[in-house]
Amino acid sequence: MATAKKKPASGGPRQYRVLSFDGGPSTVDYLRQLRVIEHERPGFLDRVDMFAGTSDGAWAALHMATRAPGTLGIDVIDQAIVFNEQIVSSLSLGPLGLLRLATGLTSAIDNGKLLRSLERAYGNGPDGKPITMRDVHRDVCAVTFHLGQQPAKPGARFYHNLARTMKELPDGGSHLPFEDLDTPVAEVALRSGSFPVLMPIRAGFADGGLFANNPSMSALTQAMEFRRLLGFHGIDEVTLLSCGADDAVLGGDWLQRRIRNAKDADWGWGAWLLLPWAPLVLVDAVVTASGRGVSYQCRQLLEDRFLRLGTDMGVTFGQQVLRLIEGRTGKLYREADEHVRRWAEGADGLAFYPSLQHTLRWVDRVWMQD
Repeated sequence: MATAKKKPASGGPRQYRVLSFDGGPSTVDYLRQLRVIEHERPGFLDRVDMFAGTSDGAWAALHMATRAPGTLGIDVIDQAIVFNEQIVSSLSLGPLGLLRLATGLTSAIDNGKLLRSLERAYGNGPDGKPITMRDVHRDVCAVTFHLGQQPAKPGARFYHNLARTMKELPDGGSHLPFEDLDTPVAEVALRSGSFPVLMPIRAGFADGGLFANNPSMSALTQAMEFRRLLGFHGIDEVTLLSCGADDAVLGGDWLQRRIRNAKDADWGWGAWLLLPWAPLVLVDAVVTASGRGVSYQCRQLLEDRFLRLGTDMGVTFGQQVLRLIEGRTGKLYREADEHVRRWAEGADGLAFYPSLQHTLRWVDRVWMQD
């Protein structure tokens, strides 16, 4: 029968630690930040109990959760960075993809190639077939959005493996979602990251960012639902580090001047979506607002046991997406390297909060303590 994890010898409650990854291009940034944290505090990643993610963040979370037991944390992160760059680069559209995007008749990307890349990255299970959620040895949760095929209703769907050791419960675990366990990990990743317009709907599922690009609250609620099976009993035993990117200035300086200088910023779809210097600002606003809203909710519930590592990447979500579409992914990586270098060297200001030193103090005081 499944048993709860023991409390520490000190007698205090054992903390269940969640590492949460936002969707979107910010993955290239925060994976590099995590490498710095692991370098400064070896063993940081080993303390993760659950990896959680949305879209690109789910791909990274699933990749980390599928690494072989005993792999050094710094190696797990380095492998995740290489994986992320390979997958992101494969999303560049090319001439045919740009034509498909321009016509608007089909999605811009063919999922087949991406699925094969994900299957190779996640590896095979004991039976030689693509690894399933049952085979993943670390707790993991991926957020996706079901568009509503009967009998289901449209809404969020959380794929996880929290029931993988629970079939020996007295009732057979009849209340647990065992069907998730037989789903291939690559399939879960694709369902979480099928971004509308760019990618096809996958088996009725679209990108989890439609529900929660910041999956922190989703991870917290899933952990709380299965808390007794996971070895803890209350929300005061959960610690959560949320990784993403929060814009310090929405849309850039030009857009901010227009807002300040106009009584009513009377914009149509052109200004909201197609400004060359602030593309997709509507999407940027939605992602930033929802991400900060989720962080606020988690902070109220978890208090000091929650930290949002959401430093501003210096470019908008729309600019990042355009670079991805145009195949300029190398620029994304170079900007991420420079941004994280400045963060690690102690650059200050709103864009770099929380600083590395603030983050390390929290890791020492909260994350690394039982």
